[in-house]
Amino acid sequence: IYEIFLLSFFISIIGNYWLIKSKFGLDLSVEEKAHALHTHEVSRMGGLAIVIATTISAIFYSPDLMLILASGLAIFSFGFLEDRFQYDLPYSYKITFLAISTFFLLYFTKEFAYDGGFIVLSNQNILEISIAALIAFVGIVGFASAVNFIDGLNGYSMGAMAISLIFFSLIFYSQGVDNLFIVSIILLGAIIGFLIFNFPFGKIFLGDMGAHLIGFIIGYLSIALANHTNVSLWYPLAVLALPVIETIYTIRRRIKRKKLENISFDTSDNDHLHHYVLNYVKSKSININNPILLNSLASVYILIPYFFINLIGYIFRENDFILVGLFVVNVFVYIYVYTSLSKNQN
Repeated sequence: IYEIFLLSFFISIIGNYWLIKSKFGLDLSVEEKAHALHTHEVSRMGGLAIVIATTISAIFYSPDLMLILASGLAIFSFGFLEDRFQYDLPYSYKITFLAISTFFLLYFTKEFAYDGGFIVLSNQNILEISIAALIAFVGIVGFASAVNFIDGLNGYSMGAMAISLIFFSLIFYSQGVDNLFIVSIILLGAIIGFLIFNFPFGKIFLGDMGAHLIGFIIGYLSIALANHTNVSLWYPLAVLALPVIETIYTIRRRIKRKKLENISFDTSDNDHLHHYVLNYVKSKSININNPILLNSLASVYILIPYFFINLIGYIFRENDFILVGLFVVNVFVYIYVYTSLSKNQN
């Protein structure tokens, strides 16, 4: 177990270190991005180091992860173009590439969303299989986008995914699902290797490739978790509620903006929750002048409650009523915090 984790971890460290030193994939358009929260040129290729670390580890230890990564080639392709050459692809193109990868992943694995807790679909009925497949498809595509939407602060998105992966790994291990446990710890090792450089000093960023691909894998693991353990889909939905709610809010906000101001849906904005949290931290931390440290401190403000949400979810992972309640609490807390911060700052 330890050697699998450490292999991925150290390859990720080496890869990220090389990318930083070689200045490969520097974000040269930082001044043109309204949503950017960094003020200096940084490589956006952290996702590449994670891909290399997970691929090498998977070759030796995980055929399952090799299949997942092979299915994700479309995501890797458009993400590499964006991160390496600063191509800004339309959102519809990104969704198309995500859909292609998700289709192949579900076609080969048949990991559909059957266990909804209160409603369990049959894998013998063609209609229910189709519904389960559609839910899985939308869920994976949506969550891949969700991780990209929250990737805005040092350590935020990958800190959150690392926390959730720790608990996922514990469940897979405790219930003897060894193949998916190995997938989880390989990915976890690669993410932590990246975080050493990303948090708190922001030496390298994840990029679109890393955010979408990791969201793609964790979305898949969420469905597989419900299919192969004693938890239902309410567990991942409850503990991963933050990026899910952020995505719904973002889509709603951009559709409204399009109608009122005729601004393209593809145009990024600075109205995500993490933008408002960062502004709040800046207003309360007048003695800290380093913008990079303020950026990382804002991540801590978000990740501490996120950890406790995941801990509560893990403790009550087989109680769907409590998990539904936890999800609802997530929704109301998000709305309250977002509304309060946005009103105060606007």
